[in-house]
Amino acid sequence: MNTNKYRTDIITEIDDDLIKQWNNLWEEAENSTVFNSYQWFEACLNTYNIGSYELYVCYYDKRLVMVLPLCSLRYAGIKVLGTICNNFLVDTPFLAEKYDTKLIKYFFGEIMKNNNLFIQKIDDKASCLIHKLFPDTFFSLISVNPCVHISGDPVSLMSKSALSKIRSVIKKNDFLFKLKVYDIKSDLNQCLKMMFEIEQKSSKKIHSKDIFSEEINRVFFSKLSESCRGFIRTYVLYYNNQPIAYQFGFLYRKTYAAYQIAYLNEYRKIFPGKIVLFKLIDSLTHEPIDMLDFGGGISSFKQEFTPNYRLLYNMFYSKNMLIMLWWKFVNFARRVNQILFPIKHTRDHDFLFKTLS
Repeated sequence: MNTNKYRTDIITEIDDDLIKQWNNLWEEAENSTVFNSYQWFEACLNTYNIGSYELYVCYYDKRLVMVLPLCSLRYAGIKVLGTICNNFLVDTPFLAEKYDTKLIKYFFGEIMKNNNLFIQKIDDKASCLIHKLFPDTFFSLISVNPCVHISGDPVSLMSKSALSKIRSVIKKNDFLFKLKVYDIKSDLNQCLKMMFEIEQKSSKKIHSKDIFSEEINRVFFSKLSESCRGFIRTYVLYYNNQPIAYQFGFLYRKTYAAYQIAYLNEYRKIFPGKIVLFKLIDSLTHEPIDMLDFGGGISSFKQEFTPNYRLLYNMFYSKNMLIMLWWKFVNFARRVNQILFPIKHTRDHDFLFKTLS
């Protein structure tokens, strides 16, 4: 690519023509996920009081080749341009036609000219490329996403004891279990209501790890069901015609991203969370899907299904060396905290806040 043909614009109000270009780029891009789609961006704007945003778009000649939505926020007391809707982001926020060295160098070189940057959840491949091109950037490992490769025999890597327990429960109760799929053809509002009710009676609620107690989160998922309905696929496990567990997720390209899961605590002895995932995986083997991404957190629950994982990083950049030193100190303190106070039933402390060298 001739770099003289690149052009970067900052858009503060999106129009129908750009939406069409964004959707067309998503269909062709190397790193397309729901999290860098226009539909995700729309759901975020319709939920949160973002105010002004800056949509960085890059063209090669007249062809859109890269998109990154950013907004003004603060990280560790420093004003930055940062990722929109970062609380629920679990994958790379920018959309790129391909991870081409000239494209990435030009695009991020333009954004870095006048801004402090805090860009979250960038995949390992892109992080390594950006860091190589811009050695002054600072990358901190922020998420470990366990993943299952669906092709072949995906259950072969499961924990033998977990697999045995799951199969034993299914054998005894299989005629009572039923897995139902909710997608674009379904009543997603009804499904959401069911999800809200299940989570309120789940172990997540008991341990204060539920998300739907907060109205803003319920609103966000409602907006997702409107804007991203073409991506949504929710698996609901029924036991004796009673919905007892769900796995809410997104299907795009050849990936299923498992996003939110919960089950009725009163049924915990029959492992509803594990059974909904086991049946989900079996269902995916009959489709042209390559990977199940469990999302962030390498918990013991997820490790029972797979030893494989992918890594995501947060990116920091400022021309001000004092700001960079401050961010590195904050990251160091968080890394030490992970080592000294590891959370039970997870291996996150083995990974989080390690730096990319």
